[in-house]
Amino acid sequence: MDEIQFTLYIDESGNDLIYEVTQWDNDPALETHCTLLGVIVPHSQKDELKDGLNQIKQDIFRTKEIVFHSVDIRFKRGSFVCFYYNPDTYELFKSRVNSLTNDLHPILICSSLDKKKWVQKFQRRPLRAGF
Repeated sequence: MDEIQFTLYIDESGNDLIYEVTQWDNDPALETHCTLLGVIVPHSQKDELKDGLNQIKQDIFRTKEIVFHSVDIRFKRGSFVCFYYNPDTYELFKSRVNSLTNDLHPILICSSLDKKKWVQKFQRRPLRAGF
């Protein structure tokens, strides 16, 4: 019997740094969430995904040597500063990426942790002597 095999791509948004509650209260700029996203693609579609992403890179940026970091895309910085000056290119980019993912129907798995609430619920306890 042939088994269907899949590839899981995982990436995080945010960081894994945990602070004391007072640190978050004193510095609202500290990230309070860490999110993991998994994208599951059947092996039979891996090449289609890779080729599609490379074609988008080539068509819009004229190179395949660019990394899609969501924070850079959203804030239109680094290689994506062109989106700031040309909103039509940004819309084209989003449309092309959406079309590619809509055609492939990947499975998405997402988990997010509110780090501040977690620390509030599971407060650190001092170690007892002998431990």
